[in-house]
Amino acid sequence: MIKTLLAISMGFMSVQEPAEPIKDPGNQEGKKVYLKAQYAGNAGLASIGFGSFFLNEKLMADISYGYLPGFANDVRVHTFSFKPAYNISEFTIKHFNISPYAGIAATWSAGHNIYLLAPDHYPRDYYYGNAFHFNPFVGLRSGIDLESRRLSRLSLYAELGTADYELLYAFRNREIKFREILNLCFGVMFHLNGDR
Repeated sequence: MIKTLLAISMGFMSVQEPAEPIKDPGNQEGKKVYLKAQYAGNAGLASIGFGSFFLNEKLMADISYGYLPGFANDVRVHTFSFKPAYNISEFTIKHFNISPYAGIAATWSAGHNIYLLAPDHYPRDYYYGNAFHFNPFVGLRSGIDLESRRLSRLSLYAELGTADYELLYAFRNREIKFREILNLCFGVMFHLNGDR
């Protein structure tokens, strides 16, 4: 009886196809990593960084380092940013992939007269620390796929953003126009091979 059951089970296993490995639906093609370089945008005169796409490219997030030289603002400033964003949609025009997105960056800056909490000699409830900020933004990215061993896509982007303290000042002072607290930045993204 035991020999019969073993023979049947061995025969059953021999005709079954091997199970396919379970795939992660959010990462079927591996990590979608990119490098970026940016001009302006509350992250220094210029900044560089790297990031990744998540959840089937619905979300992206990157970290970057930016530098504002002294000749641009009379003081040198180093800025570190964490910048998550939600990709609202994606569509194609000819060979270009277009994607609008929105997010809020968190930035921390270091330099002369930059502080987390305002010094005691500043009036309370008016001056705040200027080292850490949240910067909301909206952007538009346009990319073209490449046939390259190292790069799968090259994208250009532009963003319109502001900073939390500028929103606060505009809310307190109705004479400040909304367009006066906006800034524009431009950048390029290098999508490493294996991502889109």
